[in-house]
Amino acid sequence: MTDTLMPDGAPATEPDDTITLRIYRAPIGQWSGRLLQGGEEIGGIAGCDSPEDVEQTAYDRDIYPDHIEVEATSPPSINR
Repeated sequence: MTDTLMPDGAPATEPDDTITLRIYRAPIGQWSGRLLQGGEEIGGIAGCDSPEDVEQTAYDRDIYPDHIEVEATSPPSINR
């Protein structure tokens, strides 16, 4: 295996392909989820009755996250 180096000699970093489903309770009481890849939001799920429903909705859409995190409250908004 050969390491890839950048022009300045520093090791190249591989892009983060890890997908995280971050589940949270929205202010209106329903459960939602944000799909993140490499720190960027790539999708979302909303209007579910429980964290398990959010996870199942992801699977029903053929999305199989590498990590699932459940938060108790709504996360801060992401600037777009």
